[in-house]
Amino acid sequence: MQLLYATGNESKICNMRYRLTGYDVEIITPKDLGIHIDVDESGSTPIENARLKAKAYYEKTGLPTLAADSGLYVDDIPSDAQPGLFVRRVNGKTLSEDEMITHYSNLAARYGGKLNARYITGLVLMVDGQEYTAEIPDDDFIITCEPNPNRQHRGNPLDVVTICPANSKYFNDCSLDELSVLAGSFDEKCIRFLQESKIIPEKIMWCCSLFDNRWSHRILFS
Repeated sequence: MQLLYATGNESKICNMRYRLTGYDVEIITPKDLGIHIDVDESGSTPIENARLKAKAYYEKTGLPTLAADSGLYVDDIPSDAQPGLFVRRVNGKTLSEDEMITHYSNLAARYGGKLNARYITGLVLMVDGQEYTAEIPDDDFIITCEPNPNRQHRGNPLDVVTICPANSKYFNDCSLDELSVLAGSFDEKCIRFLQESKIIPEKIMWCCSLFDNRWSHRILFS
C-alpha cells in the first residue's frame, strides 16, 4: 500500500520510513508526486492543523494520506508565554536558530531556571473517505536556562537547551542509538494508531510454551 505523508520535512519523512520498516507500506511524499499545496494552518490545536493538511492532500490525490502537526507545551508558565503551535514564531516573528536558543533559555530563566515540557503531536489519517485521529504526547523533558556550550545539533536548535531526564544529557549530545530508544514510546503509539486504522497489520509472533509444547501467539505493536 502507498501512504502519502503530507510533509516536506525530510527528517520527519526519514523517521516515518524507519518507523514502518518491515511493514508492507510505501511512504510517498508530495515531492515524489510533484505537487505542493500551501495549506493555511490556521487551527488552534495540533490535530486541527494536521486535519487541514491531510484533507488538502487527500482531496488532491485520493491517496491514503497521513499528516502530523506538533505543539510545545510547558508546565507552570502563563498562557500568553505558552509556545503551543508557534514553537519558532514569537510575537509574529520567525526566530533564527540562535534566537530560538536565546528565547527558550531566557524563558526558563524567567521561571526558575528549569521548565518541564513536552511535545504533543496530532495525527490525522484520511483513507476511503474516513478520518482517523490521534493525539500523542511525547515524554517530558527539561528546558534549561543554561544552553549547551556544544551548539551543534541535527536540525532542532531546541536540542541545545533541552535535557533528557532519563540520562541527564542535552539532546544534542545524545547518540543516535540513545535517541532511538527515547523515541520508542512515541513510535509504539504511532504504529498502534496505524494498526487500529487498518493501514498496517498487527504483527503476530508465534511462540512455543516451555511447559506444554503448545503454540500460542501474541500481538506486537512495535
